[in-house]
Amino acid sequence: MPAGEERLLSFAIDSSITVDREDRNMRTIASAKVSQGMLQFTLRENDVSHYRIKSAASDNRHLIIEHPRRTGWELAAKTKASELSETPYRLPFDLAPGALVDAAITLERTIAESYALADFTPDMLVHYADSKGVSPAVKQALKNLSLKRGEIEAMRQRVIRLEKSNARLLEEQRRLRESLGQVPRESDLHARYLKKLATQEDEIEKLAIALDQSRDSLTAAETAYAEMIRTLEL
Repeated sequence: MPAGEERLLSFAIDSSITVDREDRNMRTIASAKVSQGMLQFTLRENDVSHYRIKSAASDNRHLIIEHPRRTGWELAAKTKASELSETPYRLPFDLAPGALVDAAITLERTIAESYALADFTPDMLVHYADSKGVSPAVKQALKNLSLKRGEIEAMRQRVIRLEKSNARLLEEQRRLRESLGQVPRESDLHARYLKKLATQEDEIEKLAIALDQSRDSLTAAETAYAEMIRTLEL
């Protein structure tokens, strides 16, 4: 071996030492901005590996744990590990007899994610508005969008209710006309059917006007909302 060079050589498995590992991944929002209809996040992702080391040896032992490197990830500043190896990180431990040691190594990276605001429900907008790492200006904008989106959803539900009412009345009229053709023209029942048909015609006419107005209001609100998120820059 050349002078000054260090190498890790594995000779045998030491059955007196046990090592358990538990991995945990965490994401936090570092910053958020709104641009061109998109909610853009800068996320800080941490991948934490917890090692629990137990020595049943009767003498002192020196242990080195090799932790794999990952492309695009860096060793967190708080983690103490040797980087002599070109591939894995190395965590050295001096173990006293019967030692029980807990240690962790944290890898971190920064990533970007973007989401179309047009796809968000009111609840999703509130969720992101309440997230840590989001500036007060973006929080307020998301809450305002949530209110507007809630109003649009209420309009959409009104249109659906009116459409169902209209379909129900049309179906009732169809059945009523069938029944009308099966009773004598001079009968009281025929007269009642005609009166009911006339009443329903008035209801359908009023309903058609309300439905047209509701659809127009919904379209206008959706257009205004799309323009709002398109021009929002924070």
